[in-house]
Amino acid sequence: MVLSRILPLVVAFLTGIQITSSSDCDDLNHLGCWKDAKKPRAIQGFISIKNSRSPVEDCKNHALSRGFTIFGVEMGNECYTSADAHGTYQLYGKLDASVCSNGQGGQWALDVYEIVCAHAGTGMTRKYQVFSCLCTVKIAWGSNFYGNLFS
Repeated sequence: MVLSRILPLVVAFLTGIQITSSSDCDDLNHLGCWKDAKKPRAIQGFISIKNSRSPVEDCKNHALSRGFTIFGVEMGNECYTSADAHGTYQLYGKLDASVCSNGQGGQWALDVYEIVCAHAGTGMTRKYQVFSCLCTVKIAWGSNFYGNLFS
């Protein structure tokens, strides 16, 4: 039972298959307003989203196109996302929500989001996270940890 749930994630991870359909990933979990700094950035991967009418949506779509589930918007025109963002966005600590503006961050402040994707064909919502450390691959489905794939 557990293997049938984990196997598709393992295959996707090992073959490089990415979730890229924004229609399956419409839900966002706002993780709050977080402090950023110049070096190192709380979330590394930068892309400019100047002149965007929907910076959060545009940043979400960029994250999805890269296969990432965590992203942050800063100053309403900067998008940050990376494979390890789930473990780095908290680097400098949480800020009062008033520091971020309209869900689009602020000066040295990231509004951070987690993309939640519907599990295809079931109507159920799942959060997928795959963590790696040296040769160990740890698999998590939502908040449930299922163990190491390699050790």
